[in-house]
Amino acid sequence: MTRCKLLVPAAIFAVLVVGEGVVSAYTGEELAKDAKVTLPEARAIALKAFPGKITDEELEKEKGGSGLRYSFDIKKGGVTHEVAETALAQLAREKLRRLDDARSLSRQLFRTEVDLIPDQQNKAPSVCLHPVTTQAHHEVVRHICEDLTATESVFPGTDLRLIYEISGSS
Repeated sequence: MTRCKLLVPAAIFAVLVVGEGVVSAYTGEELAKDAKVTLPEARAIALKAFPGKITDEELEKEKGGSGLRYSFDIKKGGVTHEVAETALAQLAREKLRRLDDARSLSRQLFRTEVDLIPDQQNKAPSVCLHPVTTQAHHEVVRHICEDLTATESVFPGTDLRLIYEISGSS
């Protein structure tokens, strides 16, 4: 079995992006009225996790959670990456009372390593997040993993459907 370590943003959002700054109009602006996280809040989360310059942003419909996802292209050091704030904090908020707790957990996840375990035969590699510090957060992360798996996202450039789970859980 082959394993490779990634940071959560790379695994959760498939392509990692870094950023600072703001752009004006964005794709999906008409969906904003239904979003539980505002564009400025999503920008702040993305830029705190990945300082750089935002060069593009959009709000798009996705499976799972609220059905909406903010996505940012963030440039740093000549490299542009995509950071999607799939309302990770919003998903956490479904299980946590305080928004600050949800944001704190989201920041923790952005800095967490994962194991990417390929499974070519079943075309479904596992993205295994390392366990978090508290049982309450563990349950929230399990919820996030279930929601992300339900999106049936594929690893870029492949037809491999990603399965999200917490290491050591079944």
